[in-house]
Amino acid sequence: MEEKRYLLNLLAQFPNVKESKIQYSKIPVDALSFVKLCRLLSENGRVLETDETAHSVIAALSASPTSMNEGVAAVLLLDKTLYLATYAKEGLFKQHTAERIIQRITELVN
Repeated sequence: MEEKRYLLNLLAQFPNVKESKIQYSKIPVDALSFVKLCRLLSENGRVLETDETAHSVIAALSASPTSMNEGVAAVLLLDKTLYLATYAKEGLFKQHTAERIIQRITELVN
């Protein structure tokens, strides 16, 4: 649960982030280095902040390459496990952007 709180604190620095709308996930990864994780995120979105000592990244990503909706993902790499927290502001039509960003990151790292 410490990982969840850490990720929540990373996302809390952004205005209008509502804790109740944050989606969390945990993904087992075998051979993923922090450098490779940062490269994957930068190739598929915008890396906003990195912390090499904590192995955490904050990135802005869209749910798919053709999607106009963008969300923020806080990512923490610890002991062959990738912890994710994503947030996206939804408009009138719910597109489940935060959940789709988790799916996209899962596809990228596997």
